Amino acid sequence: MAAILVGKSLGLSMNEIKSGLKNFKATKMRLDIVKTDKFTIINDAYNASPDSMKAALKILGRYKNRRVAVLGDMFEMGTHAEYGHRLVGESVINNTDVLLTIGNDSNFIGKEAEKLGFNKENIHHFDTKEDAINEINNLLKDEDVILVKASRGMKLEKIVEYLNK
Repeated sequence: MAAILVGKSLGLSMNEIKSGLKNFKATKMRLDIVKTDKFTIINDAYNASPDSMKAALKILGRYKNRRVAVLGDMFEMGTHAEYGHRLVGESVINNTDVLLTIGNDSNFIGKEAEKLGFNKENIHHFDTKEDAINEINNLLKDEDVILVKASRGMKLEKIVEYLNK
């Protein structure tokens, strides 16, 4: 609806707006929903900040099936890295059933979530995406909805590719 209003304000005809919407291609790895035989995957592995992580977790929280968040480090936070990751941990509580964190700073997401009452048994931390890939099948169930999000440098699309096989 907003796209239509913007198009109208720019003087586009309804046919031009319809054509533009029909041919629109979203940026890959930005809330890209992938359905496999087993899972629904929300691939948001393109980039991450505390605000975008919290927004993506809210979207995950809307799903009814078991919700799994696979969250990696947010880079370029400097001295605010721990604080920023802990902020994300607050959003895990009501929006996630299982939390997998990958990398150094993402460990603070799990620590904050646990501190706020998230079940420790449902928090799993991995140093690398390869470690997570080696273990992920033991943690997932059919019909899970899985959010994958991290800074670009984490390359967590490799997890999406693995799950999509």
